Amino acid sequence: MTDPVMTGTVRGLVLAGGRSSRMGTDKAELRYGSMTQVQRATALLEPWCASVHVSRAPGQPLPEGVDEERVLRDRFLDFGPLGGLLTAFCHDRQAAWLVVACDLPLLTGRTVAALVASRDPSAAATAYLSPDGSFPEPLCALWEPLVHPEAFLALASGRTCPRRLLSGTRVRLLPAPGQELFNANTPDERRRVREVA
Repeated sequence: MTDPVMTGTVRGLVLAGGRSSRMGTDKAELRYGSMTQVQRATALLEPWCASVHVSRAPGQPLPEGVDEERVLRDRFLDFGPLGGLLTAFCHDRQAAWLVVACDLPLLTGRTVAALVASRDPSAAATAYLSPDGSFPEPLCALWEPLVHPEAFLALASGRTCPRRLLSGTRVRLLPAPGQELFNANTPDERRRVREVA
């Protein structure tokens, strides 16, 4: 295992800039316990990161409990999570970015810790396999600085899917952590989380 302290700065990024159109309300503001999802995701990242930032679209209101100085406003609009990641690399190109989406209500600190402990700085990223084991999961991953030129090239060529970006690079892959990477994007999925949580 690699000591993250010995391999450069790690910063955290909570992806919370989507429109949440399928959920019908801002997913960052949802609560499955005492904290909003953006507060919970931030707390999961803080033990491992020099700073934790929240990705938001320009003009999006601040989620409850998030200060403006923590927010990174997307510079690359309408490109989804890849736009948020590229904005983070513009903020600090030398850092590795520990990225978590705000719609992973089953994610635990143990799983984030295992991701950091398994870090391979010589790979483009360290990531879990998706729950079905078919592809890398980019929305709970540790992205290394060496991937940002490839990410910009992908954007320039119209390839905006971070999953495809990971699939085309060298990634350290970890087994899927059960159902922890389940995305709650709709009211039905939210109800499902409440049944199993």
